[in-house]
Amino acid sequence: MTTEQRLRRTGYFVYTLLNWYAFLLIAVSIVNLSHLFIIPYVDLYSTLLSAGVFGLTLFASGEKYSERADEFKACYLELQSLYQGALPSEQKVLEYHQILKRYHNQSDDDYDDMVFDSYLRGKRLTDASGEIRLSKVTISRVIFRRVYRYLLAVSLFVAPLAALYIWVTPETKVERPAESK
Repeated sequence: MTTEQRLRRTGYFVYTLLNWYAFLLIAVSIVNLSHLFIIPYVDLYSTLLSAGVFGLTLFASGEKYSERADEFKACYLELQSLYQGALPSEQKVLEYHQILKRYHNQSDDDYDDMVFDSYLRGKRLTDASGEIRLSKVTISRVIFRRVYRYLLAVSLFVAPLAALYIWVTPETKVERPAESK
């Protein structure tokens, strides 16, 4: 479930970022054509945004977030059905291993996130060896990773605006050219 949710969130983020860059590219083009502002390096800015849109499109299409999330959900549902089923324990173990062979496993980061989130909700987890403890190392890794992802996400949205702000300063604003008669 944790991996499925992360994949869906990441897919939504990538597609939102793609639309944001496309919007900025269109906005820069319109502002440049309107002659309201002179944007130094507009060609460079447009090229960088175009490359960003192109790169994100290739990345997003290759990652197939929704399809991968659906696979994790299908695995979870099969495991849940097996857990709730009336099969003998030996048969459940065999079926469990067969299910796991058909699907990718979650990453260690997703496992840490699941344990961390469970403890935040007051839910205790156990496995065959007993209770799963939340270590200080796991807590620090999860917090670091979440802060890093948040800062990266904010910077990917803000960086193009910051660059545009730097390039379009009040001194570069000009009057609209006079209409020729």
